[in-house]
Amino acid sequence: MRRKTQEHFIGLENDYRLGTEYESGGAGLFSTVQDYIRFADTLCHWGKTKKGDYILSPASISLMRLNQLNEETKKGFNWSQLEGYGYGLGVRTLIDKAKGGILSSVCEFGWSGAAGAFTFIDPENELSVFYVQHLRNSSEPYIHPRLRNVVYSILRI
Repeated sequence: MRRKTQEHFIGLENDYRLGTEYESGGAGLFSTVQDYIRFADTLCHWGKTKKGDYILSPASISLMRLNQLNEETKKGFNWSQLEGYGYGLGVRTLIDKAKGGILSSVCEFGWSGAAGAFTFIDPENELSVFYVQHLRNSSEPYIHPRLRNVVYSILRI
């Protein structure tokens, strides 16, 4: 029996591994959950870490959350779980609560992972959430909107 090496698991057989011509988190982001949460929390506090250092300016966070899509480009941003969202600088951003049936604040922002991980950040309410689900063919359209609304309904924000 052949022993499987790390290369066997991570090498050419990894469907999600892309070359250097396409840089993205899903193509090789490695982090600890603690660091990932620390980063989301820093974005939630307008770029300021728990130690009081800024890694991004509040102005940069504001620009990230500003919708960059026009009516034409919104046509390609049409996944059911993103109803009511536009796209800022690297993140989805809430622009229409009623359209999406979403309890979040306008400009709540975040991103999702290829296998179902989900991050949402709301600086106005000092809220950051990181949900980890790593399943191919995830139920993202079902889970993410419900998870977000459950969190907001519990907090009564």
